[in-house]
Amino acid sequence: CLVIQLVVGDSAQMLVGRSIGHRFVCPQLSPKKTLEGYVGGAVITLLYASAVHLWPTVDVLVAYVFGCIGDLYFSAVKRRLGIKDYSRILSSHGGLLDRIDSFMFAANALVWKAAIFGADSVT
Repeated sequence: CLVIQLVVGDSAQMLVGRSIGHRFVCPQLSPKKTLEGYVGGAVITLLYASAVHLWPTVDVLVAYVFGCIGDLYFSAVKRRLGIKDYSRILSSHGGLLDRIDSFMFAANALVWKAAIFGADSVT
C-alpha cells in the first residue's frame, strides 16, 4: 500500500506542478518542484489513501511528507554526484531509484512513529 501511495503522490505532484505550478520551492535541489505540486500531491494522495486503503490522515501525511523529504535528499545526492538520473529505467521520473527514494524515508518514518507511539498508532 505504501509504495502505491507514494507513486500516486509523486505522479500527482508532477501533474499538478506541471499544470498549475509556478512557485518553485527548492530550485537548487530539484528545479521543477513547485509548492502547488506538493500541495496538490498531498491532497490527491490523502484522498486516494483514505478512500482506497482506509489509512488514517496522520499516517498518510507522515508517509507523504517524509516521502517528499526522501525525494529531495536523493535529489541533493544526485546534484552532488553530478548526475541527472540514477538509471535509464523510468528516466522520465528520474530513474529507478526515484521510485524507491521516497519509500526509504516514508517507511522509516512510519516505523519510528510505531516505535514511539505504539504499533497500534500505524496502519
